[in-house]
Amino acid sequence: MYFPFNPGILAYDGKFFKINDRIGCLTTFYDSDRDLLWGGYRLFAEVYNKEHKLVRTIGQTEGLGLNGYVATIGKDINGYYWLGGFTGLCRYNWDSKKFENYNRANGRLPADGVISNFNTPDGRTWFGSTQGLLYYDAKTDSIRKIEREEISGTVNFVSAIDSTWLVFSQSTGIYLMDLKKFNRSGAIELYFFNENNGFLGIDPGQDGAMIDSNGNIWMTTSTEVVKLNPKKLKLQKYFSAVRFLGFNGEQLTYNDEMVELPRNQRSAIFTFDAICFNRPSPVQYSWKLSTDTVWSAWQMENYAFVSNLTDGKSEIMLRVKFPGLPDTKATSSLMVKVRVAVWKQPGFFPHCLVYLPCCQFWDLCCFCTPVPK
Repeated sequence: MYFPFNPGILAYDGKFFKINDRIGCLTTFYDSDRDLLWGGYRLFAEVYNKEHKLVRTIGQTEGLGLNGYVATIGKDINGYYWLGGFTGLCRYNWDSKKFENYNRANGRLPADGVISNFNTPDGRTWFGSTQGLLYYDAKTDSIRKIEREEISGTVNFVSAIDSTWLVFSQSTGIYLMDLKKFNRSGAIELYFFNENNGFLGIDPGQDGAMIDSNGNIWMTTSTEVVKLNPKKLKLQKYFSAVRFLGFNGEQLTYNDEMVELPRNQRSAIFTFDAICFNRPSPVQYSWKLSTDTVWSAWQMENYAFVSNLTDGKSEIMLRVKFPGLPDTKATSSLMVKVRVAVWKQPGFFPHCLVYLPCCQFWDLCCFCTPVPK
């Protein structure tokens, strides 16, 4: 067994020993086809044979397009090596010794950097990046991104449960994605696990996952090593709800469907509350009047100031989402009754001005004021 280690690579075969004295090894990778061991360092990688003798050094002089540490190394089904770092991603051909570089600057990488990679049984190469989950599209020679808002943050490691589930992590927990459904139709179905439903590790570690001979996935975290037994997974959707909690400082009950504002009042402050198994994790709210075409921007604050309500009944619509949780949006609505005097309603004065010329023969105008003769 080989471990990346700050003073070099640490090996274990019944006893610990170092195989080199290179400072700052961030990742290791064993290539069983060529019986070679890779080590990733700052600005370069080294390759060793089974006697732990240096075979090849691969750095910027050789075409490696990374400006920092090599954070992950892997190999795809076509024999290409992939080296990722916090500044980009590189594909290496062992025989020709040529590189293909993918990064923000050349427009070939939809993320700043790549810190983990994994090959699923279907032959697809996946990457955990600083801005979400990526995969390589061989047909277009491009790196594609899974466009889901809840997984737009850093993906620390990627693994899989056979050909059924892709497993990847973010700082808040781990996700499972239905691989068969994605490969069949491109649909993205996610399930999330954290301390609320069984995954107790905090901040799952960078490129820190491996599969043992029994199919268990072992994952490193900041607090513990976690073993995931796929046979014990309970997949379920997440119940969520949102409600109006109060208005103008008055608390509402669960069965309140309409509130009435004091006469001539056309504005109010409404407060919200949300329910989900992931609370008290962050929640975001958005609202609008039923007559509006655009929702308000998502906000962390659980209140809204609504003004310029019209006379009669108006419906206020509310929605909620939980960052990091897939498919947990919920909605609610509340009717608001407003009573505004006729002379305070919009359009009253322009209406009077339209009819004012007809009042020249009146003894009194519409304000009951004597009209000069």
